[in-house]
Amino acid sequence: MRRARRRGFSIIGWFAVAIVAAGAVALWLVAYTPPEEPAIVTPDQARQARSAVHAFGRELEGVEAAAAKGKRRPFRAALTQEDLTTFLQSDKSVGDLMSGRKLENPNVKFDSQEMVTSAYVTVHGRRLHVTVRGKLSQTSPGKLAFRSSSVMLGRLPAPSRMARKVDEAINAYLSFGKMTLPAQITEIKTDDGELVLAGTSDPDAVRR
Repeated sequence: MRRARRRGFSIIGWFAVAIVAAGAVALWLVAYTPPEEPAIVTPDQARQARSAVHAFGRELEGVEAAAAKGKRRPFRAALTQEDLTTFLQSDKSVGDLMSGRKLENPNVKFDSQEMVTSAYVTVHGRRLHVTVRGKLSQTSPGKLAFRSSSVMLGRLPAPSRMARKVDEAINAYLSFGKMTLPAQITEIKTDDGELVLAGTSDPDAVRR
């Protein structure tokens, strides 16, 4: 369960590091705070979201276990944007992580094969609304990479150098192995409100 929880946390890491990387160099732009809807999460919603995130993590841990045993096993790990957003907004450990990075009210959407993440970030007492949009792809067997298509600071597009910093930060995180699977990934979906990773475990990847 603990390893599955860590795998679930790897998803959270993409979004948190993206928002922080963008917000930290944005002080010279005029801050814009859109109307904010307070997050209201019921206990049942929080339990459902926590269960969904952990199930996603367990499925990916199963890929690692199968590959380590020399087995080729098909897998499909899916997570809805509602469950992920609710988890980010309600889980205490995530809340502590967000608070330490001065992040508030995170929101995640999966649409048109892109991840769209927004949150409020406070840097040196200045509160900014940051939105990061980008695509997740497989650069080599089992290895995922992220490339942003836009980074918005309030109503203004971030400079290209900032978008590059976002990409570098996320991909540095991914390269630590937190989202590298011993698998042949045949489907990466970020559409219709759902994140899906599917494929087959690859024992040969363990020996590479």
